[in-house]
Amino acid sequence: MLRSLGLVAVVTGTAVAWCGAREDTPTAPPAVAAKPAAAVSTMEYITVDSKALDAKIRVGIYLPAAYASRPDAKFPCLYFLHGMFGDERKWQQRETDLVLDELIEKGEVPPMIVACPAGHNSMYVNWVNGQGRWMDFITVDLVNALESKYRIDGRREMRGISGDSMGGYGALNIAMQKPELYGSASAHSAALFPADPAQVNPRLKRWAKQWGEVFGDPIDLKFWQQNNPIHRASTIDAKALDGLALYFDCGERDEFGFDKTCSLLHDTLEKSKIPHTYELRGGDHGATYFRDNVGHSLRFHGVTFTGATGDATKAGGKSGGAKKDG
Repeated sequence: MLRSLGLVAVVTGTAVAWCGAREDTPTAPPAVAAKPAAAVSTMEYITVDSKALDAKIRVGIYLPAAYASRPDAKFPCLYFLHGMFGDERKWQQRETDLVLDELIEKGEVPPMIVACPAGHNSMYVNWVNGQGRWMDFITVDLVNALESKYRIDGRREMRGISGDSMGGYGALNIAMQKPELYGSASAHSAALFPADPAQVNPRLKRWAKQWGEVFGDPIDLKFWQQNNPIHRASTIDAKALDGLALYFDCGERDEFGFDKTCSLLHDTLEKSKIPHTYELRGGDHGATYFRDNVGHSLRFHGVTFTGATGDATKAGGKSGGAKKDG
């Protein structure tokens, strides 16, 4: 039976508590701007039975307008992982559906389905204590459930994964561990940490005790590094990531110091000769930075989805290079 995560929400002072074999409590519909009359994409909210978690997990689903107008077509799917204290409605709360509507209408990206699962504060890993198999949920249960329910093109190149903050970490970590599943992966303000947990930013060390169920208390070094994109980038055979397009960016004034660790991942990938796109942009950490930059990752995935993987840098920035923007 899955236990509660044990991460304490600073805002509310209450534990993020939920147990297996029950359905997430639905949250109130997000207050978002009305869609223009011409945009007929839809958002729906479903639950997915997860064997890995012994729970029913809520998932937000974005269906492009073409899903209704082209009933015989299959579509690529982007799996979006939210950040800490978010939920399955984060995609719509930030009006990312409207951003994608506009990009599709302009022909800048192909119509795609987007799935935003409720990840609680799980870090999207299979916890060291064996209780929370979140990576298995994302890569197996969720994919199988959605590809059975929706008209999703299940080819690797038509499946992408993305995320913001904790979700950005999750997207990069999952894609680098399971590259055979994804044709593209992206992240904004990814919550990346040094390969040595002793070097974690002092501001973030206060979380260490609350990571006990996830990474161990004290932190299990082998497990930490197994789930650390920076460490993995320094040890993996570059050929293992063939066919996986990577994009990530971060604000140069990130209040948690993730600009430094994202830049370290970039440097490590370059040393390992692993192709990628990295942008260090103006801004800090949070909703504003995400809204200002999510179009870059959507275009990046769009290029991969249209099959032009060799030209993916046109959508996201400079391949293999860090660029300060603004």
